[in-house]
Amino acid sequence: MREDISRKDLKLVISGAVAVLIFIGVLAVLEQGPPSSYIYLGSSPLNIGSLGTSEIYMITKQIYPKTFLILSWSHIPTVSCEKAVLIIISPEKYYSEEDLYNIKSFAEKCNSFNIFIADESGVSNQILELFNSSLRISGKIILSTEPVKGSGLEIRNISQMMISSLISTNMSLYPVSSLLYPEAVFNISSDKKYVVRLDIASSIEEISKESSYVETIGFVEKGFVVNNSYISEESYVASFKTSGEDMVYYLIYSQGSERYYSMLDLMKTIRVGVLETIDKINILVIGDGSLFLNQVLRSDLRSNYMDLYIDLLNKLCDKDPNCLVIFDGSRYNKLDPYEIISNPRYISLVPMAQIIAMFLAKLLHPATWMPPMISWIDNLINELINMSVLRPLIILLIGLVSSLIWLRREISIKDYSFREIRYVDILNFRELVENIRRGRIKFDEKDFMTLYNYMNEIFIHYLGVSLEDPVLPKVLSDYNVDPNFVSRYQKYMNKYKNKIVKKKIFDRIIPVAWGRVVRKAARDSLNILETIGSYVKKDFG
Repeated sequence: MREDISRKDLKLVISGAVAVLIFIGVLAVLEQGPPSSYIYLGSSPLNIGSLGTSEIYMITKQIYPKTFLILSWSHIPTVSCEKAVLIIISPEKYYSEEDLYNIKSFAEKCNSFNIFIADESGVSNQILELFNSSLRISGKIILSTEPVKGSGLEIRNISQMMISSLISTNMSLYPVSSLLYPEAVFNISSDKKYVVRLDIASSIEEISKESSYVETIGFVEKGFVVNNSYISEESYVASFKTSGEDMVYYLIYSQGSERYYSMLDLMKTIRVGVLETIDKINILVIGDGSLFLNQVLRSDLRSNYMDLYIDLLNKLCDKDPNCLVIFDGSRYNKLDPYEIISNPRYISLVPMAQIIAMFLAKLLHPATWMPPMISWIDNLINELINMSVLRPLIILLIGLVSSLIWLRREISIKDYSFREIRYVDILNFRELVENIRRGRIKFDEKDFMTLYNYMNEIFIHYLGVSLEDPVLPKVLSDYNVDPNFVSRYQKYMNKYKNKIVKKKIFDRIIPVAWGRVVRKAARDSLNILETIGSYVKKDFG
């Protein structure tokens, strides 16, 4: 008995400890709030959409395993820095003074520190200034002299008076949008040359030529450099030959409601890729970050652009497998999934599967739905209690639920499983029922069916009738058993057997206190067996 009680106490302690731990865990989850399921936009390595750079990040990690991502320059991981390369691709937000200080401090801890910048906006000029570079990303757009193949002549509401002074029989007129994708040539070495198509690229300028070595590795042959503010859907480039057979180019653009035109200077070479060396720091600047976007590396042109990137990176890492490559992921905008769903212009920029996954992760988190649900339930209960008409019904319902819980309550220890008993003699069955009376066994509907089947087998084997046979009371009366008692017993046993077998809807709603049912059935069964025991005892050995 003491062993049983100790097992019960141990079970209660374990259950209580688990419940407390679960409660503490839920509180901790609620306190921390829902997960920071942000979706990064732009050229972020965390953006798996067409405009992200997740592909180039994974390619880099395969070649240089010591590749990691920085999301905040205030939290730089502690790593050994023998040789490092910082990669910045089309940043969208400017660096703070603290960020610049942390970047410079990190660079000074490295024995070798190089920089790889691919940017057309000019935001990265802060980094170039920080390391005293003579290079600057101009932010001016490079236009080709020839439109992209397939783009035809297109004129939108251009006044004939506007171009009357320019027009000639040989004039060509193209929308600027068809000239934004010039071809560029990258010479990595004497035997490696790449020809790629740029996408709204910027030229690279050199503001001084002191104390540095500058090498042009990428350029556009023949083109124009145009101020970004002049570029719109209603901007055009007109070209025609002069009397001296020279080509003349004009830019036609709008400023407000007015239209203007200005002569363009044809440049024979426009730098889009430059490598500069300053105090043992190599700085590679490319005026177009779109060369390394996912949409390019997932296209048929993947091989050419990927090889160009790998060769450029190898140039900075010297093909050292221990080279530390740091992707700057701190300069991009991030949005909550709710913001993206509510703003249609963002939906096309992010894969729908990623939006749904992030949205569900936040929606299913307990910190999202549990506090509002508890508040709603609390308000509902207060409103119902304050309604005088429903107050008695609520009290009645609470009493009913409490009663059902109490009836189902079993304060007992399971000594052995009653349903495992198959064949016992009358004397052992008496001991078993005594244990039932003392509440030492916990019961359910399977236990009742075991008892039912046991008694049914006894009646069939010794009396030739079953528990469902209507002649059972008469047959037992021959063994001096009260037929009225047997009739009530038979009705009781078959009633609860049918609840289990037939499972009506009402029986599913209203629970049965099987402990009470089994105890009564066992007591009545024992009374019957005691009465007919003298007749069947010899058959049990």
